Amino acid sequence: MKLTERLVASLKPSKADLIAWDDALPGFGVRVKPSGVMSYLIQYRNADHVSKRFTLGKTTELRLEEARRRAARHLGDVKDAKDPADPATERRERRQAATVVDLCERYLSDHAEVHAKPRYLKELRRMVNTKIKPALGTKPIRSITRAEVQAFHLGMRETPYEANRVLATLSVMFKLAEHWKLRDEGTNPCRGIKRYREKRRERLLTDAEVSRIYSAMAEAERTRTMPDGAILAFRLLFSTACRASEILNLEWSYVDAANGNLVWPDSKTGFMRKPLTKETRDLLAKAARVVGNPHVCIGADRTGQMTLHALEAAWRRLLKAAKVEHCGLHAIRHRAATDIANNPDIPMHVGMQLTGHKTAATYLRYLHAHKKQAHEAAERVSRQRLAMLKRPPGKVVSLGRGANPV
Repeated sequence: MKLTERLVASLKPSKADLIAWDDALPGFGVRVKPSGVMSYLIQYRNADHVSKRFTLGKTTELRLEEARRRAARHLGDVKDAKDPADPATERRERRQAATVVDLCERYLSDHAEVHAKPRYLKELRRMVNTKIKPALGTKPIRSITRAEVQAFHLGMRETPYEANRVLATLSVMFKLAEHWKLRDEGTNPCRGIKRYREKRRERLLTDAEVSRIYSAMAEAERTRTMPDGAILAFRLLFSTACRASEILNLEWSYVDAANGNLVWPDSKTGFMRKPLTKETRDLLAKAARVVGNPHVCIGADRTGQMTLHALEAAWRRLLKAAKVEHCGLHAIRHRAATDIANNPDIPMHVGMQLTGHKTAATYLRYLHAHKKQAHEAAERVSRQRLAMLKRPPGKVVSLGRGANPV
């Protein structure tokens, strides 16, 4: 009889293994164990005429038609003297059957959890679980094509920044799939797909805005309308060119006053050391310390560190009080990095240490020319060109035969 889904569902366990064979495909059947576990299998004779059985998968994991297709493929391999039950063949079959969901899980457990910082790991999990798995999860790893990835990327075109981040993550996953022998070398389907152009948000705080922000901080300190930990964090961000996370995680034990350094055992870029300036020393000297609280920037309840959420809320209130157009906390770092880079006495490698960047390319992305400087430079070049045009042309002297150059 030909196996059907209804027939398979009607089979009941007995005291011994029960096998129902498929008349439509000789050698293919379904086995019911006394425990009730049901699996699709094939029975065949290998090249040495030894009878063997090979399990294709449980009925709870594999639909009948898919099992029949796999069985036909394996039975065809037997005719070519290939043995499906050979361990190497089994490993190959498992690799071929692995889906993108399997790759996602292995990527997160074996790579992301080992190498990514906690905050970035959270973002990777979000992208994998909300974007990659729903779109590609059920597809076999080996079957994914560039056209499918391109269509997936195109579907996210309304959010180009996230689309590019997801594509980059997917590319890393398929590169690892090649390393793990889940795909052939050089078959990464993300290769060659053009990223979307991302509009850079260039928001540089002007001198006037910085002045108003400092005035607003002084007023907030005077009127006690903002947590001390928040104001201290803002001042430290300006004085150190740090990331917000680095200032919020700063502990008193990181202050190496003897050697004049602030030392983070771990930051976004790993171990980091920054010079302790007089401005920063003065800020730390005035900062309140709470017994049992190791953090420099304490929370409003004084029991823990200032949180990023609370700091961002305080920043919004501060900008409103200073009458400054809204910008993220990172604008402080942008301004501090610009001040460092625009100082002609600071070499790039020193500036990179002050901002905590590992590469020159990343360092340069954070820099902005002041509008005034740009205008002055353009005017200077224009004046030089006009001055050149007003100079009288030089005397032209023939250098022909017998002529003496003047």
